[in-house]
Amino acid sequence: MRDDLPAPEQIMEELADRAIAQIDRRAPVAFEGALDELVRYHRFLIGLHATETEDGRPFSYAEVSGAAWHAPHIDWIRQYRRLFDRAAERIPDEQRFLDALAYVPYRLLDAEPGVRLSKTVVEGILDLQPILMHAIEAWVTRRSIIEGDANAAGERVGLSGSDARALAKVMPGMIGAWEANLNTASPVYGWQVEADTTAEETWARYVSAWPFLRQHLANTAYCLAVAVWNGDKTGARLFREALVRWPGSALLDVQRDGLDRFPWLLMPELLEGAWAAAAGRSARVDHPFLPQPAPGGIFAEIVDGARQDVLLVTASMMLVWSIGGGAVGDLAAVTARELVSGTGSDPTEPNAGGLDFKTVVEGLIRLQLVGERYQDGTHGHWLDRLVSSMDSMREDAVVPGRVYTPTTMHDREQLVMGDMALIAALAPGEGSAGVADDLDAIAADEALPPLGDRSLRDILMEFDRYRHMLATQPPGLPRAIQALAPDADAVTAIANLVRVMDDATATIACRRRERLLAKEIDAPAMEELRAAIEADMLAEPAVVPVFDEVGVFLADEGRGDERRTLFNGIAKGKLVRPEMEQASSNWTEFIAKHAREAAGGYAFAVFARMPREPVDAVGELDDPAFWRAMPDLVRRVGDRPVLIVAHQDAIDRLGRLRFGRDDPLAGFAVSYQRTPRERGRHVVTIEGVEVFAADIPRGTAWLTSAWHLRRIGYAPVAGGRVSLAYELDDGAEATVGSLVVGFRQVLEWGDSPVLEFRLGAIGREGDATAADGE
Repeated sequence: MRDDLPAPEQIMEELADRAIAQIDRRAPVAFEGALDELVRYHRFLIGLHATETEDGRPFSYAEVSGAAWHAPHIDWIRQYRRLFDRAAERIPDEQRFLDALAYVPYRLLDAEPGVRLSKTVVEGILDLQPILMHAIEAWVTRRSIIEGDANAAGERVGLSGSDARALAKVMPGMIGAWEANLNTASPVYGWQVEADTTAEETWARYVSAWPFLRQHLANTAYCLAVAVWNGDKTGARLFREALVRWPGSALLDVQRDGLDRFPWLLMPELLEGAWAAAAGRSARVDHPFLPQPAPGGIFAEIVDGARQDVLLVTASMMLVWSIGGGAVGDLAAVTARELVSGTGSDPTEPNAGGLDFKTVVEGLIRLQLVGERYQDGTHGHWLDRLVSSMDSMREDAVVPGRVYTPTTMHDREQLVMGDMALIAALAPGEGSAGVADDLDAIAADEALPPLGDRSLRDILMEFDRYRHMLATQPPGLPRAIQALAPDADAVTAIANLVRVMDDATATIACRRRERLLAKEIDAPAMEELRAAIEADMLAEPAVVPVFDEVGVFLADEGRGDERRTLFNGIAKGKLVRPEMEQASSNWTEFIAKHAREAAGGYAFAVFARMPREPVDAVGELDDPAFWRAMPDLVRRVGDRPVLIVAHQDAIDRLGRLRFGRDDPLAGFAVSYQRTPRERGRHVVTIEGVEVFAADIPRGTAWLTSAWHLRRIGYAPVAGGRVSLAYELDDGAEATVGSLVVGFRQVLEWGDSPVLEFRLGAIGREGDATAADGE
């Protein structure tokens, strides 16, 4: 019986059909009644599925997709798509349908009493606006006039007069409904606080609205991009005004006693933490003698910063689009210019007047400090997704299932052309408009940047990226500059950009160098590295060229020979804390590995100096007689015989065996199965004798056992069994030096002899030149 009952989405679909029928009848009053029934049932479903997590956060069971393709709340939202499409067709003769539909998000956000909407449900409701915008722009595209002739492709020139008037009539109402959603923030999230409300409680109420505000901001920018891409000047103008005025009156009741300096260094990640963290961060950024801002003031600064992030990203994308030219490119250029100038902003708001050079530079720097690419949960990742979604409408149509290279942008880094155009178009002919002073103050105080010195490194890397891009002389950059500043000389503007970057780079580099010179090497960091090296060197088996299964033991104090291994060119910044130079993720493992290999190299060097018993060889390495005489000699050195030859001999005599037509060693057991790389350059195995190439004189070969080196011992030194020191290069201003790894090594050898062959004519005549050449 239960399976016979209609599912909620089926009921919503039937209710949507009733509303569509009224649109087809052109009956706005009946439509409003049918739409009201649909919305009331939707609100009922939202309330029915609403609950809370154990820590008190709102949650909805409608977010759980189960075995379905989509979560239920997504299926509910999609029911409105058909209504939007049908209502858009009635724009010329009846705008009341769209007027009513534009307020659906507002009505859904006004949940049933006692119901708290989850973040995912709120985002889904706000996503109704892009769906509605796509429906309207699809109508605009269908109704646009196409002009052309027999010899040219058609070009869309816009709507006819009556259609344009109808669109101009309906769009302001839709924008007004969209902006009205912002007014729900204060009552829904409880911003009206009482006198006895603590700062922590006030902060919690403000930040609970952040997902709602952020999604509204993103969808405002997205709808602007949709309008521009479809050549809709009316929609582009209105959504551009909505973006520069955002968040409008939503923060009207918020006490704006924000920071006096560097508010752009407050990142949205602060909204994920407690009030204490936000208050502490604002205290470090602001002047120390000023009073602590209230929670509302800091919240407003963070929201304003996020708006500026989105505005800059959108303006940069518009400049990139403008390079393509055409009707869309021209509209994108106008939109970028008016976004930056603040055209349409409210003179009474803090952000009125547009963006100047200093604000743009600091805003673009901030975009490099808000999170790494692909780092989920950060503001930077959210901006990357916004860039990807806005630019995705430019993607070419593809055949499903094929592998293809995307033609659109998918993160902030691909906006580099637009970013450079923004700076170049606004750069002053002289000076830096205060940018250098601000960067000097930030670089001088390691507590100011969000991630300390790492943030400064990110800024320098971004400037380097600009320089590399300029070195390629991108052809679209002059056009993007003139899209923003039509009267600007592109060559002069680019020169100003380079000058500003060079000055900023020099300012930051000077402060960083001063701080690096004053810092001491971090003892815990050195001990961590020393311990890693020691652990690798004491691990069994030891790594020694040629030899295998070498044991390791702890030798008594005072035994062994002192050894030193140097790693040159090590930047001091890697060894101070916090780090001032980014080390690779495997840097510690790299140093430890190579120190272990160097210790093995010392052991092999001792072996190379040991006495050897000369043996007359019969022929060359590729002579069958040589190998027929080998079994008797192998018995002398013991199990696991190893033959060590010179590199060039290995190439000349053994390297051709695998590829030669006439194999001189046919009939012998020859194997090319490789041994571990740590044992050195394995050439071949012949009749069970492993042949390795090493730096020994040509015309000689050494026969020994892979087990001849039994064990390596390490005697105590300063700090343990391995010591580690850092020695700066000469000069008081040096910031590069060497890591010095020290140890005392004890070697235990077997009793079997090491045999030395003199090969062929070179060996018998004692070719000193060849030996010395090695």
